Amino acid sequence: MADLKGKSRATTTPADGCALCSLPLLVPQEPSSDIEDDEDEETPSHLIDDVELPCGDHFHWDCLMNASKISPVDKLRFCLFCRQQAVTIADDGSEKLLVHVRNEGGLTSNFDLGEEIRSEIAFDSNPHLRRTEAFLSLMSQDDLETAEEMLRGEDGAEPVDPNSTYEEGGLTALHVAAYNNNVRAIELLLRYGAQKDKRSNDGASPLDCASQVEAWNAVQVLNS
Repeated sequence: MADLKGKSRATTTPADGCALCSLPLLVPQEPSSDIEDDEDEETPSHLIDDVELPCGDHFHWDCLMNASKISPVDKLRFCLFCRQQAVTIADDGSEKLLVHVRNEGGLTSNFDLGEEIRSEIAFDSNPHLRRTEAFLSLMSQDDLETAEEMLRGEDGAEPVDPNSTYEEGGLTALHVAAYNNNVRAIELLLRYGAQKDKRSNDGASPLDCASQVEAWNAVQVLNS
């Protein structure tokens, strides 16, 4: 389930269960053996797992996601239970499946579930995309040790391409490291074949990025 952290706690719990599986929306929580009991803070015995569509029908997160893998995405334009239209039309003409999500993080309103579903379907059909996203996320978090394991293929899969790009902007991890003046990340990426002359969608090289923000340590490494 997506990690959605709302700003406010859900104040109400829908009385009915999931419209697909009919099981309660309050899911029993398994006690954690890693966390010591705190006498001053009670651990809830149940957690809410609820996705509310615009029509008012409620579903478990996994029930909707699993159903989306069986039915084409365009069929999810309508509620799987009552068949009312579920999508809204944005100003640019695109369709959005905006829902309310209640979970342990609270309430997240107007979450675009349609975009989440499309991403999951893309990842399932092409596991390479999921590895690419994981690698780029590790690099952005400066988790270089784990990122290097993926570059080597030590995680049991094919080595990840150091020139993988973010979906938006066409930036590589080397572009981002240059922006951040992160010399360690730059040196790591270059060792595994990152291309200094790789261009983003707007034509910028990693060196251009470093020069733009006056990241002189990065400039020196990229010029060497």
